[in-house]
Amino acid sequence: MPAARPVDIVTTMERRTKTGIEDSGLGRLIPGFAMLGTYEKSWIRPDLLAGLTVWAMLVPQALGYAVLAGMPSVHGLYAAVGALVLYWLWGSGRELNVGPESTVAIMIATILGSRATTGSDEYTSMAALLALFVGFVLLIGGLFRLGKVADFLSRPILAGYVFGSGILIVTSQLPDLFGVDVDRSLYLSDVGAVVRNLDQTDIAALAIGLGTIAIVVLFKRVAKAVPGALVAVVLSTALVALFDLEVPVVGEFASRTPIPSLGR
Repeated sequence: MPAARPVDIVTTMERRTKTGIEDSGLGRLIPGFAMLGTYEKSWIRPDLLAGLTVWAMLVPQALGYAVLAGMPSVHGLYAAVGALVLYWLWGSGRELNVGPESTVAIMIATILGSRATTGSDEYTSMAALLALFVGFVLLIGGLFRLGKVADFLSRPILAGYVFGSGILIVTSQLPDLFGVDVDRSLYLSDVGAVVRNLDQTDIAALAIGLGTIAIVVLFKRVAKAVPGALVAVVLSTALVALFDLEVPVVGEFASRTPIPSLGR
């Protein structure tokens, strides 16, 4: 993302005092609205560039993490938009990318995988209810300043957690990378499922997967300013559409806006 804008704190505070938004009840209740009274036209261009950058990164990630969590991919976009809007209203940082997260997706799949069929409406409803419970716990933790508890976790523990999550994510995607359609419950690991069924490898799916990885790595090394993930997604989508390749695709998304509900 673009570097943080230099802001004259004294001038900003003077503008806030003049607008009165921050001093109003609405400004204290919803801090994001307080920022509107101090917004400058010169910030529009860098903000647009930042927004495009976040979009380029967040869309592919959100789609992938939703599938990783065991839900339809479109729900990743719902979660991403909701997270961005809510953080703008109540977040404390001005330059930050928020959205679905890989380790959270893994934990959702682990918790709910044995309780409902992956991808079903029941599974999605349970995931939404779980998100509400977690949000309630985080709200209580924020009110009592419990975030400092994380300071007691050593760096080796955190590094091991992140490293282990990365390995789990990579191995969980191997069947999709090779295009192998097997019952994973019959094997101890996804690696074993792929190795024992290499004869079923879908060459087209494997070529697209390896090509996508190569594009992301290449752009990261030679053109960091270009969103390699977005380029890879656009090119792979175009190849599948133009040549009518027989590979699994996400498909069309529902065009209607989802209506939140608590279910029955």
